[in-house]
Amino acid sequence: MTTEVKRDIARAFCSASTAELVHKHFDSTKINAPFGALDFNCRLHKSKISGTINLELLRQSSLGLYWQVIGIYERVSQHQLKGTLMFNYADALKEGAYTTLSMDVTYCDVIKRNAIFALYLPDAYAQVMKSKADAKLLLNGLYIDVFRSLDSDTFNVWLDDRYGLSMPVGVLRMDLGQIDSITGVTDMEYDWCHKHELLTMYKNVGENTYETESELTNNRFAY
Repeated sequence: MTTEVKRDIARAFCSASTAELVHKHFDSTKINAPFGALDFNCRLHKSKISGTINLELLRQSSLGLYWQVIGIYERVSQHQLKGTLMFNYADALKEGAYTTLSMDVTYCDVIKRNAIFALYLPDAYAQVMKSKADAKLLLNGLYIDVFRSLDSDTFNVWLDDRYGLSMPVGVLRMDLGQIDSITGVTDMEYDWCHKHELLTMYKNVGENTYETESELTNNRFAY
């Protein structure tokens, strides 16, 4: 994703017209709503657990189509929103004064949360599945290190040393087709990501654990 595309996304996320759409979606009983302010497929998705709204982008990986979260909207009052962009868009947000009178916008600066978010991107699993080797990946604007364990189908994932947090993030299990988050220091971050429905591996189109089968079938914004 180019810098200019990130700027366009940041502008759209922060705009007054988007704030109006988000307010309407908070008042709606629907889970998903269309979002046409960008030149690629996006939607607004309401989390059943937290009640917040995600702006999500339809992406393609070797594992299939999936919805990747751009940022989160929280309703502070009937007329005020708080927006939180994912770490990947931090630079674009800092570059311009994109905020509006109807929205307070920041970016998610909790490195551990962003590391969990990155771990659950299909890109991470797909790249490791293809190479089956140690790797340094740039995902969600963060560098994460992948190390093959004694079991050739198991890969341990760590935050890169540059962040000053020598900590495991999770485990990729190629033979089981699953991701295990490390318990302990990342429990709080995992729970926060799950609550806000940011775990993209669970947002694959047609295999979405956050939406029922009928919601997927009858909602054209799920495809």
